[in-house]
Amino acid sequence: MPPHSEYARNRRHVDAEPSIDDRGARIDDRGARIAVPAPSIAPQPHRRLYAQLNAAVRQPNPAAVLVCAPAGTGKTVLLADWISHRLDGATVAVWVTVTHQADGQAEFWTIVRDAVETALPGPVSIPLPPAPGSGPQSGHPEILAAELARRPHPIALVFDDAHLLRDPLVLAEVARFVELVRDSAPNLTVVFAARHEPTLPWHTYAAAGVLARIGWEDLALDAAQITAVLAEHDSALPADDAAALRELTHGWAALIRIAAIYLHTHHDRHGAVADLVRSPHPISDHLVGEMLAALPDDLLRFLLATSVVDAFTADLAEHLTGPDAAGTLVMLDRVGLPLLHVGDTEGTGRWHTCHPFLRAHLRAELHRTDPDLEARLHVSAADWYLADGSPVDALTHLVAVHDERGIADLLHRHGLAVVLGRRCNELFALLDGPASTDTTVVRLLHAVAALERGSPSGARAFLDTLPASTADGTDLLVEQTLAAAVEVGIALAAGQCPSRAAVADLAALPATGYPELDSYRLNVRAVAAGIVDPRAAEELLIQAEFLADLARHRRLQLRCATLLAAGLGRAGDVTGMARKAEDAFELAVTHSMLDQPDSHTSAVLIALACYLQGVPLDDRCRRILGSDTSPDGGAGTPAPCRQSRLVLDLHALAAGSVEQAAPVSAIDLEALLDDAAGPSADTGLLPYFTAALIRTGHLTEAEHLVRRLQQDHDARADTLVCKAVVHYSRGHHSATRAALAPLLDTGTASYGTTVAAWWLDALAAHRLGQHDAMHRSAEHALILAEPQNLVRPFLDGGPATVELLAVLAHRRGTGTPFADRIRRALADTVARPSLTATEQVVLAHLPSGRTADEIGRDLHVSVNTVKTHLRNLYRKLDATSRGDAIAAAVRCGLL
Repeated sequence: MPPHSEYARNRRHVDAEPSIDDRGARIDDRGARIAVPAPSIAPQPHRRLYAQLNAAVRQPNPAAVLVCAPAGTGKTVLLADWISHRLDGATVAVWVTVTHQADGQAEFWTIVRDAVETALPGPVSIPLPPAPGSGPQSGHPEILAAELARRPHPIALVFDDAHLLRDPLVLAEVARFVELVRDSAPNLTVVFAARHEPTLPWHTYAAAGVLARIGWEDLALDAAQITAVLAEHDSALPADDAAALRELTHGWAALIRIAAIYLHTHHDRHGAVADLVRSPHPISDHLVGEMLAALPDDLLRFLLATSVVDAFTADLAEHLTGPDAAGTLVMLDRVGLPLLHVGDTEGTGRWHTCHPFLRAHLRAELHRTDPDLEARLHVSAADWYLADGSPVDALTHLVAVHDERGIADLLHRHGLAVVLGRRCNELFALLDGPASTDTTVVRLLHAVAALERGSPSGARAFLDTLPASTADGTDLLVEQTLAAAVEVGIALAAGQCPSRAAVADLAALPATGYPELDSYRLNVRAVAAGIVDPRAAEELLIQAEFLADLARHRRLQLRCATLLAAGLGRAGDVTGMARKAEDAFELAVTHSMLDQPDSHTSAVLIALACYLQGVPLDDRCRRILGSDTSPDGGAGTPAPCRQSRLVLDLHALAAGSVEQAAPVSAIDLEALLDDAAGPSADTGLLPYFTAALIRTGHLTEAEHLVRRLQQDHDARADTLVCKAVVHYSRGHHSATRAALAPLLDTGTASYGTTVAAWWLDALAAHRLGQHDAMHRSAEHALILAEPQNLVRPFLDGGPATVELLAVLAHRRGTGTPFADRIRRALADTVARPSLTATEQVVLAHLPSGRTADEIGRDLHVSVNTVKTHLRNLYRKLDATSRGDAIAAAVRCGLL
């Protein structure tokens, strides 16, 4: 890139003219150079910086303070206000303003001597330097340091505009002077104010711990100071506009003051602020132009090239400009250029950006002088971002130069991954913006996004209006795969079975070679296959999960794991469902995806497994489910949130917390009934909820739920079981068995629903005295439930379950480990009377058939004592005979 002639002309102008200080006053005479300048504006206080400066002069170290920042940031104003009004009382300040004329040894040290004599009380023993050409020019640093070191009070020696120190001999003597201050003048602190670093060994001072720095970000005005400047110019702004101005200027004092004057001339200040945000040149060109004019050509080329990106790392800068970007960044820092550190990322390192005004100026200059280079830089930036795995950032640069081929290639390769990720809205904002792009692949991506939002009608609208494709080869296969997946996905999202032809079309397409798209295709196929062939669905999901992991697309991987967990639940593997759901949940935690619906669904599945197996819900899962619960729980609430509410309510009802759970859950259930899929349908939750409502005294709500189910899903398995649960609670045992018969005859229900149905049928048969049917149904239920420890259907039976288990044990002659586990679980949930230790011992003897006298001899008590305990037992168990007492004790888990 050739040097820009405008900047070169400005650079010659800057070099030729005398310095202009921060207030714009020309410095011509020696008296002005050694006087503390009086600001022409009201200084904005920097209390933290005043404290830092005062601390520096009170202590032996630091020996030097460097205030380095661009023009207009308030360096001189800060130091002048500090010396005039904020300096510690005992400290004496010496001020020297460096100019071009003071760039020789004799002239420089003469000005310093005059400044010291003017500021310090008493005689000063510093001889005048010899005239140029009259002999060796040395000894000035030692003489000055010795003279100042003998003074009893702290001294601050300020060199303003120190960036104008360029004479190598002067710089060498100044460096020697700082070393002498460090070693032998603890009462002296040298303060340098400069637009960029003078050529002094700053790294040596910093390494020795004798240097303090104040940069342009330290000088930036805060919100209160900006408000004060605006008020000074009668340009007060509302909070939002003031915040926008602060974001634009980053507190650069001169820019804020110029903006305040600019705003004062505009009646519509909100519109004026918006104009500045869009195009800040009216208040930036003067300062920015002056700053850039002082830069060497290589630094200017670097800044112009990196201006095409909003922020850059050393690696990105090298990709745009060539090697040694890290060294260039160091040089930019030394010249005081306002670079912002905007964050660090793993793998790419530290990100930098120029001040917004500077970046806007550089972009405009690059566009004006070399648009071809600008286009090449945008494409180069896009290449870097793609290699870094940031396709949206790459697309930003391709859209900027209207690179249609590059945009199409990016969308075919990476569009689906973005739509399924966190930056979907950014993608479509770019595609639908000023450089609008409406192609086949764009509409297909819109259709996928509509499905992700749960809008099959929106997806259909995009699918039905696809423009003619111009793609070929792999790009054409990508579009065909997206179209086929969306076609099947629309049916699934609408709660319908996709057509065989649509599923076959999707299955017939070969892999595209893009792992995210191939994983998505397998996901859709798996959901469709799960309707008729869960095992085939599981195989497809295992492949999809592998591809998602290969692509490192964690959201797709989370979806696969969650769908696998739900599929295991449908297949009756509750333990496997819990394990896979925990894997999915941990993936969401590790990769900060707890805001994704699939993470909520995995938490629901974990909680569901806990409920079905009678295990308490752990606190972490409870917190996650509670955090995504909507207060109203109505149909407008996302399905995972409603499912969270439902499963939390089930746990609450199981624990007896009826007041908080039941009223809300009745609303939740009505919305859940409209969901075509989800854990509640997959595992037959509705019958358990119906039983929980009845068990806690909410029979009316349970009956309402059944009526609602019968309106839309009369033949569904969980509807039949819910209806049977209500019949059983009413004592209509024949109606209970009649409602369950179609389900038990066909065996089409899910695993959880099937177990609940068989056990409920056994309970009803027991009440009807139909012993063969009772034993057959009970054995079916226990055999099905035991491998997965599915205790919930039995817990819902309450005392009737205890009684039926006792009958089964009597018939077998012994119980089973699983039946004993159910009894122990029921013992914690069924209300039972409080017995004394002796009463419990007597109760344990009752099934033996021993008489009261025999029990007394075994316990070494009288028969009358045993009879007293028996009377208490009968009263507490509401029994009138030994047989009644034994039956009551069995029902409540005491035996």
